[in-house]
Amino acid sequence: MLCVKNSYDIDFPIVIEVLGPMKPYITLEREEIDLKPKEINCQKYHLKLPMEFDEYGPVVTVIQAHKKSSDGGSFGAIVYIKHRLTVFFPYPDKYVEIKVKSEDVIENQPVHFTISATNYGQETVKKANARIDIYGADDYSNFIESLDTDTKELESMQSKDFTSVLITEGLVPGYYKAKVDFFYDGDRVTDENIFKIGTLLVKILNYTREGTTNKIVPYVINVERRWNNKIDTLYAEVTFDEIDQKITTPTISINAWEKTQLKGYIDLKDISPGEYTGKIVLYYQNETTSKDIMLKVTKENIITEKQVQAEPEQPKDTNEFSSGISITNILLIVIIALILIDMGYIIWRKKHEN
Repeated sequence: MLCVKNSYDIDFPIVIEVLGPMKPYITLEREEIDLKPKEINCQKYHLKLPMEFDEYGPVVTVIQAHKKSSDGGSFGAIVYIKHRLTVFFPYPDKYVEIKVKSEDVIENQPVHFTISATNYGQETVKKANARIDIYGADDYSNFIESLDTDTKELESMQSKDFTSVLITEGLVPGYYKAKVDFFYDGDRVTDENIFKIGTLLVKILNYTREGTTNKIVPYVINVERRWNNKIDTLYAEVTFDEIDQKITTPTISINAWEKTQLKGYIDLKDISPGEYTGKIVLYYQNETTSKDIMLKVTKENIITEKQVQAEPEQPKDTNEFSSGISITNILLIVIIALILIDMGYIIWRKKHEN
């Protein structure tokens, strides 16, 4: 069904046309319509699929409508309204595509995998099944185990789901990867999916490690939420063994598996350069996360007025010699010498002529 609407308060004649590889096989009920103000017009179009076609896979054809001009043509600046039609032609033999779905779970809950497979080939797949290799946590380098699905038949243009379950007891919270090999009648297609095993934990990823004396500097803590639900109240306290200050950050909320920052300030005006040990403690939902830390305080590089005056003055002209005589001065001396030589020659010639 193809519907067009006239949004104007005037009559609006339109032309409907088909563009694309399926044009010879599509018949419109009407190719020209005079739309009244605010009128909506719907019509059916008929598609007769050919017995054979030169292309395989998704074939896209466009049905478009545009305003008709008074002389029967179309305006060059008219915006075209387009309807996209996609027809899928099966590939020769057998051709399967898959999509992998999983879910994020709380620690010790099972992970359910679904591999949706579709046979886009012309022939029936007699035997199809999948193997799922699990890797984790976080860097996906550690192999955990392999899971197998049941075996099924896939007819041409048929879709089926292949499922399996991962038991997570004993697995640490974090990010995991499922690598899927789908086998069908001697062929194979692969895909992968990331899933997460969560626990009531906010992880400290990074924090401020350096500061400068004589300044109030920001103290930033990067954190990540490793739980499947939102936490409404999260804040941090930072203390150091030899600095009589406590940094308390504002309270924030953090979404499931979100990465964010907590930010406070530390006054280093009267703090000597050195390394100071301390601790970060996160507070959230009656839980805490702590981490031992170190802050390196460095001396502020202050240039005094005496230091500025003591510095040697740099030459202003890069063409000057170290003796202070510039090229410009040398040229003036040469010119004066030439003038004197010329005057001497004139005097000598007049003397000899007399």
